[in-house]
Amino acid sequence: MQIAITFRQPSKCFCYFFDKHFINYIGEIMNKLKILCIPGWNEGCNVFDKIKNDLKDFFDFIYVELPGFNNNKTPPYAFYPIDYAKYIFEKTNNEFDFILAHSYGGKVAVEYYLNICKVPLILLAPSIIKPKKTIIVRLKIFIYKTRKKLGLLKNKEYGSKDFINSSGIMRKVFMNAINTYYDNKLDQLSSKTLLIYGDKDKQTPFKEGKKIYKINKNIRLVKIDGDHFALINKEFQISKLIYKFVREDL
Repeated sequence: MQIAITFRQPSKCFCYFFDKHFINYIGEIMNKLKILCIPGWNEGCNVFDKIKNDLKDFFDFIYVELPGFNNNKTPPYAFYPIDYAKYIFEKTNNEFDFILAHSYGGKVAVEYYLNICKVPLILLAPSIIKPKKTIIVRLKIFIYKTRKKLGLLKNKEYGSKDFINSSGIMRKVFMNAINTYYDNKLDQLSSKTLLIYGDKDKQTPFKEGKKIYKINKNIRLVKIDGDHFALINKEFQISKLIYKFVREDL
């Protein structure tokens, strides 16, 4: 599928890979706007491939694989989102124009915006506001704490799939992640912030986006048809929104 509007024809694409942290720079030999991609929890940047393919004639995409994610080398200590933001700055020297982030990557993107550079943000299903615990979740937590106190847990793991699948430093990174939210800082985001949520997303539902919008009505909030991984299975509608948002910002 092609974007309807046509601009200058791109030259041939090149791709090179460097250093042990698997930093992948995917660009084109043109002075086009650069979009940095930050994947979600334990994802690789390949989750953005379909969007990149839709928009490669118009923008350059920079891929930074995060330490500890997608079988990459673990970080030297339990990173917080701010540590990943600093890592990205060290590897890119801020040589990009926009940030495109998914889920957990939204935390890293917000840290980058708040503490390093005011880069326009495109956040897909970002987990940046503290979700309200449902009665079922509260009950599960109560049962877990009670069983732990009574010594009844034995060797069984309790918690989310991501928690159970993590270990060592990365489990600590995960705990740092789920305890980091930006409710009291969201009003600092500018109008150059686009939030996209899927109407069928159960992990980061659209209602979280509405809460963010109530805090900061300067941002742009869009609901699309899709789940938490709409960037893979419904990517073209996201590509169109990205194209419109970036071009309007020129």
